[in-house]
Amino acid sequence: GDHFAVCDDPAVPQAEREAYSIYPSNGLLYLLAAGLDPGLTQANLERFRTDLASAAARTLRRYGYVHTSLNNENQWVSQNLWRDALGYWLGVEGWPSGQEERLSRYWDLQRYFATKKNGGFWDVCDYRDHLFLGTSEAAGLGFSDPREANSRLEKSGMEAGWRGAYSLDSAFNQSLGYYPRGTAFFATINAMARLRLDRVSGYLLYDPAHAPGRV
Repeated sequence: GDHFAVCDDPAVPQAEREAYSIYPSNGLLYLLAAGLDPGLTQANLERFRTDLASAAARTLRRYGYVHTSLNNENQWVSQNLWRDALGYWLGVEGWPSGQEERLSRYWDLQRYFATKKNGGFWDVCDYRDHLFLGTSEAAGLGFSDPREANSRLEKSGMEAGWRGAYSLDSAFNQSLGYYPRGTAFFATINAMARLRLDRVSGYLLYDPAHAPGRV
């Protein structure tokens, strides 16, 4: 196949067990970034490359990638960045050429949180629309009271969110605000150049950059 299963728990529906996930290669980042042998054959490393690319194609949403391809609308920006670094270290074909677009999606999410919701950095975006809750949101949407806003939203088939002012085209929830996991971004810097420090020899090593990046 073209991906690893999420789990082998018979209590989980088969379709969900066999969904695509952005996580199978997560544990390899420290090993690959440190230049250590991950204990995998070249054939198995190729399976991880295939899995990462296949899962990316099936978990993409407006601002990045959700956990799995089935019954999941939850995105963690930090885990997207961690996975991005792995794409470089694993050498996934064509991965570097898509990094600018991926980073643009994450930045657009933080800008959305900052201008429409409660600032940044927020790690989690929940793409499930949430029900309209109150008068402040009615004002944010340009309506005089909640009943008028609800009537308009029902006619348009849209919903407003849990907090803040929203446009009618999107209302995504957020969690884990002002959260330190955004530092996962720093993993992508070394990954783009396959940059590593050999403390024994004192050498700073790097490989030729993948276009469009440069060292």
